[in-house]
Amino acid sequence: MRRITIVAAGLVAALAAPAFAEDNMMGMMQGGEVMSFMGDGHMGKAMVTDQAMMDNMMKMATPIDGCLIIMTGKDGKTYMVKPSNADEMAMCQKMAM
Repeated sequence: MRRITIVAAGLVAALAAPAFAEDNMMGMMQGGEVMSFMGDGHMGKAMVTDQAMMDNMMKMATPIDGCLIIMTGKDGKTYMVKPSNADEMAMCQKMAM
């Protein structure tokens, strides 16, 4: 009986892990949080606590106006889409919510 309980708990944990991982990548970013995207679709997310490092990155940064879409195509390359009309902006905003 104890083995069944352990196996069941392990199965529940294994099935729940992807949901927790996805929830961790989505949502509102916090101050000091940094995301990076590679051309082949790899991405990373980290908290930057070193103020000097954050200051250096902010020198290169520009604010995003409106909404921005980042997607990976069938060719495996990562693309950035900046909506150019009201319909595209509405679709972008709907996806972000």
